[in-house]
Amino acid sequence: MAWLEKNKKIRTKESGNTELSFYETDTIEKQTDVEDKDKKLETIFNQIIDRLIGEETGLINKLNQINGNDSFSYEEVKQLIFQKATEKFKQICDNKNDVKRLCDRFNSYFFGYYVMDSLLSQPDISDIKIYNAGNIRIKKRGVRMGTDVKFMSNNDYIRFVNMLCVRNKKNLSNINALIKFSDVVSNPLYRLRINITSELINNSGIPKVHFRLIPKKKVTLEDLVRENYMNPKQKDYLIQKFDKQEAGILFVGANGSGKTTGMNALLEVFSIQKSGLVIQETDELFVEGHPDFSVWHTIEENNEGMVHYGINELANHALTDDVDLFVLGEVKSGSDAAALPMLVATGSQIMLSAHGNNEEEGLYKVGDYMKQATGYELEQCMRFLTGIQVVVYVKKYQICSISEVHGWDYEKQRLRIVKLDEDCKPVKAQKAFLDSSGNAKKEDIKTFSLNDFFFNNG
Repeated sequence: MAWLEKNKKIRTKESGNTELSFYETDTIEKQTDVEDKDKKLETIFNQIIDRLIGEETGLINKLNQINGNDSFSYEEVKQLIFQKATEKFKQICDNKNDVKRLCDRFNSYFFGYYVMDSLLSQPDISDIKIYNAGNIRIKKRGVRMGTDVKFMSNNDYIRFVNMLCVRNKKNLSNINALIKFSDVVSNPLYRLRINITSELINNSGIPKVHFRLIPKKKVTLEDLVRENYMNPKQKDYLIQKFDKQEAGILFVGANGSGKTTGMNALLEVFSIQKSGLVIQETDELFVEGHPDFSVWHTIEENNEGMVHYGINELANHALTDDVDLFVLGEVKSGSDAAALPMLVATGSQIMLSAHGNNEEEGLYKVGDYMKQATGYELEQCMRFLTGIQVVVYVKKYQICSISEVHGWDYEKQRLRIVKLDEDCKPVKAQKAFLDSSGNAKKEDIKTFSLNDFFFNNG
């Protein structure tokens, strides 16, 4: 205990075989008083939170409905809720210092992220995972590490999780054991994507929370060159392909590899003479200052209602919206890819991301997702992907390689995929080698047949 200093003794008295210092005895009493007081304040705080949620549901929902760009209205409602909480604390507590402690904690707990605020104010953190009250881990520039941030107890942590759900109109229950949502308002530095897995799923018996942090200040292509995400020639190449040649682009990589970072930076060079649309699950991709760009997010079913607007529904609606560029946040299932054939058929430019360990695998995964959704043969689905001319493979926040799609090889029934070097020039074919007859011949541009990849292709 911080209050106890066992090595300090003023004078002692005998009590049977036990010797206690007056100083120690007095300190233990002080510690008990402080602990009792903290428990009382903890009880008061929890009671006020419960009362406020019950009595001010409409006001809390109004706060959650305010658009992320309307900071003035958000602050107005926030101050009104804070005033109501302060009044309730004053009704119960006479001590001004106790009221201040309760108000400070309420402000962080209700409008911020409580003990997580210290992590959410640091740069270069991309992910935070909370496994329990004492195990909070982060990923910083691709490196995972532990932290010394802790909740007071698992009960304290569970209350925090429940508060997150209330603030975002989510109901964590047996019906909704998996929840994801975005918060683009609360934190001044980051747009937050939050995934919660309930105790129903976790063997630990308590919820797990994952924060994905997307900087609100746009990372530019120049920033990415300085950070060694890409080299200058790759930057110039992507600008030329994306903005000048209006090429379709696919970003491929693992979770947290930097796909969204690259797409976000590239969106900022999109010409204001064109119209664009982003469709995504959570608000990770965004555009600053463009007068003709829309950003939509999906709405998932909740046990409180059957409203559902998925990527496929939004994309179908967008077909009539006069768009030059369609951006899909991430394609990771058949339902996400269902609209791709229609989007490609419009002739509009397209940009999207998918998981994969290289450019070719990413393309064939997207093709297989289309096959699952549409019932087309995989060969037909792969032909749709000629609408993508550039594939960028990202790993650990760095572009590892770039390939180009040079159309469809009708003779061999495959995509023609050409690998580029670090200068964004086609990789030279291998020098001549001998065939079975002993004659020299050159290797063709590398292509991949459908049989090279097996993604539910049986």
